Amino acid sequence: MTWWDKYKGISVLLRKPWDVITSRYAGIITSEGEGISWKLFREPGLDLTILAFDVTQDSSNPPKELVYSNACGEKIFRHFEFLHTKKSPFFSVNSAAILLLDKNYEQLDQLKSEINSSPRLIVTGLGLGGPIASLFTLSLLDTNNDKKKPPLCITFGSPLIGDKKFQKAISRSSNWNSCFLHVVSLNDPLPRLFVTNSPAASTPQTSAYMPFGTFLLCSDVNSTCFENPDSILEQLIAMGSIHTQNQGFQSSDYGNIVEKLNDKVICKDFSTTHLQVFLFRLVMCNKTSILVIVNQIFFLILFLKLTWQQQNIDTNTLETKSKIQQKFIFPRRVIIYPAKKLNEMKMVEEVEMKPQKEVAAFHTRWLYGGTNYRRMVEPLAIAQYYRDGGKEYMTQNRSKHFVQLEEWLNEETKKATSDLSSTSKKNVEALLTFDSCFWAHVEEALLSCKELEVVREKEETLKKLVEFEEYVYELLRNYVVSPEIFLAQSSYMRWWNKYQAIKGTSYNSTLTSFMNDARKREQYTLGAYDFP
Repeated sequence: MTWWDKYKGISVLLRKPWDVITSRYAGIITSEGEGISWKLFREPGLDLTILAFDVTQDSSNPPKELVYSNACGEKIFRHFEFLHTKKSPFFSVNSAAILLLDKNYEQLDQLKSEINSSPRLIVTGLGLGGPIASLFTLSLLDTNNDKKKPPLCITFGSPLIGDKKFQKAISRSSNWNSCFLHVVSLNDPLPRLFVTNSPAASTPQTSAYMPFGTFLLCSDVNSTCFENPDSILEQLIAMGSIHTQNQGFQSSDYGNIVEKLNDKVICKDFSTTHLQVFLFRLVMCNKTSILVIVNQIFFLILFLKLTWQQQNIDTNTLETKSKIQQKFIFPRRVIIYPAKKLNEMKMVEEVEMKPQKEVAAFHTRWLYGGTNYRRMVEPLAIAQYYRDGGKEYMTQNRSKHFVQLEEWLNEETKKATSDLSSTSKKNVEALLTFDSCFWAHVEEALLSCKELEVVREKEETLKKLVEFEEYVYELLRNYVVSPEIFLAQSSYMRWWNKYQAIKGTSYNSTLTSFMNDARKREQYTLGAYDFP
């Protein structure tokens, strides 16, 4: 039985650290430091240790100043030297948080030795205790070996901690970044305290802060996860524009959020097609981040359920909720695709930075997981690009991480000796089109047809269409294009109808011979057609 099986859900995973924060367990050991305190709880039978931090000094007006990691000597940042690289020799963190850690250096060093043998460790903190918990967790990651599960840091209502360079230093490793889950209430002003409406501004005391890790953003009616720092920052800004005042928020409200999470994720009759984008990430991520990804899937299910039920909400209620939904609750593209370029772009870059030996260890997993991801997601990016009026996707807009994933596959394909067409033919009904840019070629072909409607005899454009025709037939012949292209309303069939009108009924080719015979197309769909 795994750790996750014992918890049986995200609500329980959050409830345990919350219960330590609120001292609901017997056997909690409390210790005092200078300006901070911490509670240590070991749960018998689960090999689980929970460490909760709190700030005991006056926190009515927390300082916003950032301090550079190379500005105060090496002593204050002694736990974080492993974050420095030649490319990023320094970063900035909140001065108050790092000073509190430095003041309690000896006691915290002793605390590390006490919890070092813990097979599973959760570090947590509420409010201003969150930055302390995050920094302490981060200091543990450098010494964490492969045989131990990395610590999991869960904060409640924590303000942001450091600048963009700090976020990038942590995000260099998906293992580090996935160790942090920040629970934030829509009604809590503290998490957005260091955020302004001008995230690109140069004032380090305010706008320079950047989130890292995963954020679970919660309201009274819904919750959703974000991992992309730019998306998180946008949501925090949006939260600030909706709730500009405290509105009587109490820290104890996080207890209600934790208790209600199980109710929020229960729903029925959802379509698994909307979860395809997440499957790649489940394959690619380590065990710690899978806990977070499962949570995202649950909240996506909730999103779908609430969307279907909107017809039962009275008009006035829907109008009131829609103002919040537009800013926070239902950012459709972000929920289904957590960031426009997604975290996979960062993951591709991370693998490129790894030593070759380490890359080899992940090669198979990246190859198949990355290929399936590219074939599912890139067509969506293509559809959006051309819907917005774009042209020449391949040269003007294709993302680097799609290119890199395709290059890896091509390198491996050169080594392969198996007959891909025979394998695809057997599974054609579930086939994902091998060329993830197929629909970009279709859209370009449609644009070419549109050109010919104005200038009928345009030799270069006609040549492009013939080349596209040959390209399509080759895909069909090798059974590497999905039968979905034959759907009546597909872009491909729209192109085919336009192309036929341009070429005329007397035109004959291998593709026209196939396309004009409905029986052949049906056989292809069943994997039963043998191309000449």
